[in-house]
Amino acid sequence: MRNPSISTPGTSRRPAARTARSRIPAIALSAVLLASCGPGRAIPPRDPAVLKARAVELTARLFIADGHIDYPDRASPYEDLTIGTSGNFDEPRARKGGLNLAFLAAYVPPEDEDAGTAFSRAEERIDLVLKAAEAHPDKLALARSPEDARAAFGSGRLALAVGIENGAPLEGRLDRLRYFRDRGASYIGLVHSEDNHLCDSSMEPDPAHRWGGLSPFGREVIGEMNRLGIVIDVSHATDEAIRQILKLSSAPVIASHSGLRSLTPGYERNLPDDLVRGVAESGGIVCLAFGSYFLRDAYRSTHASADLATARDVAEAIDRTVRIAGIDHVGLGSDFDGVGFSLPKELADVSMYANLVRELLSMGYGEEDLAKILGGNLLRVWGEVRAKAEE
Repeated sequence: MRNPSISTPGTSRRPAARTARSRIPAIALSAVLLASCGPGRAIPPRDPAVLKARAVELTARLFIADGHIDYPDRASPYEDLTIGTSGNFDEPRARKGGLNLAFLAAYVPPEDEDAGTAFSRAEERIDLVLKAAEAHPDKLALARSPEDARAAFGSGRLALAVGIENGAPLEGRLDRLRYFRDRGASYIGLVHSEDNHLCDSSMEPDPAHRWGGLSPFGREVIGEMNRLGIVIDVSHATDEAIRQILKLSSAPVIASHSGLRSLTPGYERNLPDDLVRGVAESGGIVCLAFGSYFLRDAYRSTHASADLATARDVAEAIDRTVRIAGIDHVGLGSDFDGVGFSLPKELADVSMYANLVRELLSMGYGEEDLAKILGGNLLRVWGEVRAKAEE
């Protein structure tokens, strides 16, 4: 939330020219170091203090967007978002951590579909976001578009965008999509932890599933979301449902908070490599979650603090996703306020993004690539989906 006009500190002067004989070993050493950093990587600083200072400087200046924060689900009427909360997210810590855009999830529990309360639940949680922005226009701004988010960044305010987690509130009505878009919803995840009337869930207890992917209504929803410029979130959907979504969608799709199944074999909530590539081929983005469930098989079995993931684990998952999908198709989707005590200690809330940036810097990521991972990619996809709808 710093002013984007702040310039990048200049590079230091190079040492005076040496003789050709003295340059040869230095050139050879540089080649080795560059090779060890991988293609297109910079040689990272060796001094931990320098890395930390650089990470703090970058998080204060670059645009940071988090694709999935569950604040509306755990918000308390006794807490003020602009003063502090007992969870992982609030405005003061977001400012400290450099967060500029938070996609706040209007999560609808699967049982609300059977109870007939899914629509009212979504309304309640969207209202919470809208009212927070209205009550604190000096610190918060509702973002209905990438342009709104950039404008908030320029004015030093935290941009709040709305995502709906679970398509149950549609209740079989396509017109609800326009309604929710007009209310401020920028993306919708079709399903959560149980099969619903749109599609099958990767977390559904019954392995037989309900639809074999998308339902007939779910297929209609894909086309209508494309037409209205609402981003499709494939998080929680089964592999087959995601394949069908990718085949049907004419616009990029996202996974707002997910991980790599290659890191957690057998955990179907995470994406296999071929679907990571499929999301990338759609033009979309996979936003990596920070919870240990997404990163370490051992933690899923033990829930022990000794098996918690680290900031390095998150950085390595990002790096692995870059190698699978490409630098333009990776982002952040922490799942703050949604994964309980499974967060890494160095990424325990929104004040700590610099710890992740430090790890990425140590792996050789430079400013241009970091700008994409931290927020540029998500803004681009959001804009492309909206532009596609206007064609």
